[in-house]
Amino acid sequence: MTVSAVTLNILDPGLGATSPGRVGPVYIGPSEKGTLNSVLYFNRTSDIVSTYGQGPLSEALASALAIAGGPVAGLRTPTATASTTSAVTVTRTSTSTGTFASTGTALDSYSIALQVVTTGTLGSGVVRYSLDGQLSWSDPVTIPAAGGIALGVSGLTWTPTAGAGPKYFEAGDLFTATTSEPQCDATGVTNAFSTANTGILAQSTVFPFVVVTCQFATGAASAAVAAALDTQLTAAFTSGKDMAAIMDAGSTDTASNVRTAMASFSSSRVNLVFGGETKVSSMPSQGKGFHSGPLANSVGSRATRVAPCTRLGRYASGSLVGVTAITHDASSDPSMDAANYTTARTYPGEGGYYLTDGRIKASSGSDYKRWDYRRVADLAAQTARASVKPYLQANIPTIEGGKIDPAKAAAIESKVLADLRAVLKDNTNDEGDKGYVSEVFFAVDQNYDMLTNDALQCVVAFRPLGAPALIKIDLGMVR
Repeated sequence: MTVSAVTLNILDPGLGATSPGRVGPVYIGPSEKGTLNSVLYFNRTSDIVSTYGQGPLSEALASALAIAGGPVAGLRTPTATASTTSAVTVTRTSTSTGTFASTGTALDSYSIALQVVTTGTLGSGVVRYSLDGQLSWSDPVTIPAAGGIALGVSGLTWTPTAGAGPKYFEAGDLFTATTSEPQCDATGVTNAFSTANTGILAQSTVFPFVVVTCQFATGAASAAVAAALDTQLTAAFTSGKDMAAIMDAGSTDTASNVRTAMASFSSSRVNLVFGGETKVSSMPSQGKGFHSGPLANSVGSRATRVAPCTRLGRYASGSLVGVTAITHDASSDPSMDAANYTTARTYPGEGGYYLTDGRIKASSGSDYKRWDYRRVADLAAQTARASVKPYLQANIPTIEGGKIDPAKAAAIESKVLADLRAVLKDNTNDEGDKGYVSEVFFAVDQNYDMLTNDALQCVVAFRPLGAPALIKIDLGMVR
């Protein structure tokens, strides 16, 4: 006996024939506090901060809310690898002897600077600090006579020691350190999907994609998470939820190391992003007006803002909102774009940073190496599943050989095709034209023995819109 179900098989490569209110993503990652493995929704940045505190998840959610609108969905994963802080280094104006020691565990990645603005010793000298690489500064703070200076929202305290003198802390002295970003791992990603009642797969909402908010320290660490993520996306598809994912490829590692670590990984659903970004923080605070993290977060916001059929590298979509710097520019090094990673780029003579294209780390020969193809296919799958469901266990007339009656097949085709066209052809795309696809097709297999197989065999196909990666112009003189 077979339990009634609508099954859908993705044909990849495709059929081989010539013609046949947007829900946002869920962001997952570590944060300072909050319930683990539970999907929560937010419409205000203040609620994000009060629920999750600081950290990669909070920054990503706040940025997505500011750029793409709400509500935004988030799920906190455990911190598998805590942030580490580098040694504090000092550049002195002259012969001062004071030092600072860092204690605590950072809540995110910071480029810390503490600058002496008024010469003095404990209880009299004055400093200011920055958490974003000296792009923003705190209000002046008197060096305490006892205890340390809490560096804003970072989770760190820097405690001074005067030294031998006679100059202790001199105006212009600069103390610096960096912190790494807290990391999630494969187990955390798996539990984010599978946790009963509160995880991603337990939700009635079908999220179009997941954004992992960590910037991984190595390509190997990213590869382990990507494999777990692909497994969960496959499980989601099997359960009738068509989803994709965006995540960092290990952008603090070298491009070569990332390609080596990912050599055996392929997925028709995971968009690996290579590159870091600095952008205006949507959670500004003392000494922190900017945030540095994975480019994947901006890719997630862009993917939410545009239509499912829109290439992420579409020039007319504009530069990435709020991004002031990137760590990898594909216009000068296209190697990662060529290797099927989503990257950022500049255009000669223009300001701002743009995406190259939305890539999927799919195997050779796959139809789903582009993000927009994946998104449209998932939308078609969701629509087709819902449209044919009323025919489960329905009385359907047959003809000789157990085949479906042609008249009934035509009626089903008309109904399902109308539903598909309403979603894929009637909606307006980002060019202002009708349609997420050039054409969509649906057919019932009228040669299939429905009685013997106890099943109705159907086919859905679509012809995608064109989106030229190159525009070629021939120029010459005429006489």
